[in-house]
Amino acid sequence: MTSALPVYTMQSVKIPSYLCLNMDKLNRNFLWGHTDTKKPTYLIKWDTACLPKNRGGLGIKRMKGMNQALLAKLISKGLKWRVGDGCQVLFWLDNWLPDVGILREHDTINLSDDILSQTLNHYFLNEEWIIDQLASVLPWYTVHRVTSIHAGGRHSGPDRCIRGWAQGGELTVKTAYEGYLEVESLPIWSWSFIWKLRIPHRIQHFL
Repeated sequence: MTSALPVYTMQSVKIPSYLCLNMDKLNRNFLWGHTDTKKPTYLIKWDTACLPKNRGGLGIKRMKGMNQALLAKLISKGLKWRVGDGCQVLFWLDNWLPDVGILREHDTINLSDDILSQTLNHYFLNEEWIIDQLASVLPWYTVHRVTSIHAGGRHSGPDRCIRGWAQGGELTVKTAYEGYLEVESLPIWSWSFIWKLRIPHRIQHFL
């Protein structure tokens, strides 16, 4: 509950580091039952407690990492591409066409998975758009918008993301937060069985 309360504000505001540390302290004290008159015994390191459950942690969120993950998710909504050689940008699924956006959201025909996976360089040759090929899958007004963009080639350099980047596909709050924790290098054990046991949650947390 204490980790969830600040989330609404964190979605759009960068919280100062000292406030994040204070919130972490409150969460830590709540977890171990720390009060002004009671000094608890810390059973595991706070770093371990903040790891995801499938990495052997308790899934408690570090406030600074959660704030950065939520803001990264906000930034990803404006993710756009600048066309280069056309080898990376997906013609139908990426946001590369100014004032139009993702073409898949505007098409009126059913497209196969093979077509949806095509990159931009599938639609141009020798730095010229293949008009007949475009016209076979797009209305003419969209064809005109596409051909207003320079058709790249091998001398154009790579396609370039101009508003952030998400490795491996869609950027989510979960992947951004785990990236902040740098947990990808940690082995994934079968921790999930602990969370499925029919035992009190308090015992699950300390197994």
